[in-house]
Amino acid sequence: MYYSKKIYYFEKAGEANTENVIKFALERAFENHIGVIVVPTETGRSALLLKKYATQMNYTGDIIAVRYHTGFGRLNEQFMDDNTYNELISMGVKIHTGTHLFSSVSRSFRIKWDGLYMPEIVGETLKIFGNGMKTAIEVAVMAANGGLIKDITQ
Repeated sequence: MYYSKKIYYFEKAGEANTENVIKFALERAFENHIGVIVVPTETGRSALLLKKYATQMNYTGDIIAVRYHTGFGRLNEQFMDDNTYNELISMGVKIHTGTHLFSSVSRSFRIKWDGLYMPEIVGETLKIFGNGMKTAIEVAVMAANGGLIKDITQ
């Protein structure tokens, strides 16, 4: 037995694809009765766009935005401003702020003492399939680790 599904390929990676990726993700969520969509977002723009299209398309599942840990770019600063954070929360979007799964503490050891550590090896391996694949797995696990995605397999 087998089945087929549409797959979308983009000629180049980048922000220019965000709107289409969101539409395709919602399409797939409807097709497969997926009740949770996790979106990586630096500034909140992608999460806001996802919520906009989800509302237009009557998607009623959960939306979880995963953002960088505070201090990722500059000490004590967050890429997502407070207004965007509060807007997303008021729209019912759940937000997880956390350290990247595939770099975390190991990156600081690599930078200081050289070498490559297991989480980064896993991340680099996933990048063979594309940065998006690595990021999708990373943010899904981060959201689950943060308690925002429940294990329904048991």
